[in-house]
Amino acid sequence: MAKNERPLMIQVTVLIVFETGIPAHHAIWKSFSGRFNGDCVEVCDVEDISSLYNMGFFGKGSFSRGLPRPARKVQQPEIIRERQWKRRCTWQEESECSVKDGSLEKEYRDESPSQDSDRGTELIVIADTDTEGDDFISHLRPRIENDKNSSPEVLNLLLEEALFLSYGLGCLYIFDTYGQKILSCLEFWSLCVELDNRFIQRYVTYHHFRSKGWVVKSGLKFGGDFLLYKNGPSFFHASYVVRTEVIFGKTDSGTKELDWTTLMGLNRLAETSGKEVLFCYVICPENTMPSHLVSLTMIKKCKVHEVLVRRWQSSVARIDKCSEVKQDVVLDIHSEEDE
Repeated sequence: MAKNERPLMIQVTVLIVFETGIPAHHAIWKSFSGRFNGDCVEVCDVEDISSLYNMGFFGKGSFSRGLPRPARKVQQPEIIRERQWKRRCTWQEESECSVKDGSLEKEYRDESPSQDSDRGTELIVIADTDTEGDDFISHLRPRIENDKNSSPEVLNLLLEEALFLSYGLGCLYIFDTYGQKILSCLEFWSLCVELDNRFIQRYVTYHHFRSKGWVVKSGLKFGGDFLLYKNGPSFFHASYVVRTEVIFGKTDSGTKELDWTTLMGLNRLAETSGKEVLFCYVICPENTMPSHLVSLTMIKKCKVHEVLVRRWQSSVARIDKCSEVKQDVVLDIHSEEDE
């Protein structure tokens, strides 16, 4: 179903220095930077966050369900419940009590901007009411509070998204955990393979569907690996739930086979949310093992096979069969009248 949102923006990128030999610069083409935190890649710059999300729907806000606050055109104050505000205040008191070393506290204050810490972030606190009657508005009692301990929202990129932006599009610099060294595509690939033993088939699948024009997001909450969106989450709901598998040559990867109970549950979950289940089999060359895929050039030799799974419904099949019989009868009647 379509949603009334902003128009689609398309970003054109050019490969960066380690592919072209030409140093990247904003005067030539746009490039972004992120930091690998051991789990994903964080993008902190506000302009980079806005560009990456609005021009491709890459990543997810660390405090938002989807669109990060820095990427929104209209910056509105956050609205939270009274219980959420009390919980934040409790966390702030616990964090202040945990800092026992005065030098550490002084160093932290010196690094933080004094103006921002004094000003904080304004948010709207409403009452803990769950009523939906006519007097719902009167029970809200909104007020403005100043959250001085708020953290800036960042853009979290999946490992597949970060590698696609760095290797596939060449517009992202990935720094190490300490933010001192720029990781090459091969170094980042090695880190991702160590963290996730299914990263090979996941990235090949991600690159495959991104190249076909789909917007690919995480499918964890629907029991799959990815979700495929037409144009983006702001325009349509996801069309497919993708589950990836890898095959090395003529033999499978040795992973646990999907049983019928899990398959039917996944299919019914997708149906209730208006989606279809799509299996993506990544076929690696023969005589190739996971240890051989240490180079990014090997993924070019992989093939992708898509299998669409639909649940057979007897009632629907009966209706289709009856309609076919009626059409045959009508055709026979017309042929007899012609004679």
